[in-house]
Amino acid sequence: MPKKITTICKLTDEELIRFVQNRDQDAFSELISRWTPRIKGVVNSNSRQRLDAEEIHTDIWIAVWQNIVHLRNIESFGAWLHRIAYNACKRYYTISNK
Repeated sequence: MPKKITTICKLTDEELIRFVQNRDQDAFSELISRWTPRIKGVVNSNSRQRLDAEEIHTDIWIAVWQNIVHLRNIESFGAWLHRIAYNACKRYYTISNK
């Protein structure tokens, strides 16, 4: 395993978020890996089909990448991500009217 990947895996969530705020894609991949299981319940309970859930999941992480630079209170990342996930589910069915 390359040294950078090993190092990224050992970072705390807060450290990862700071790297992601500085546009580190490896840190972002690790953040996705760590947090996807935590938001899966939100997505699954607010989506109507498995394919919808997959698309919503992608939308969530795009929104995180686009907006994480504005997250000031890193300790609130979990709540912030949960809100993004919930809103992405609602928006998916409002916009697409599926």
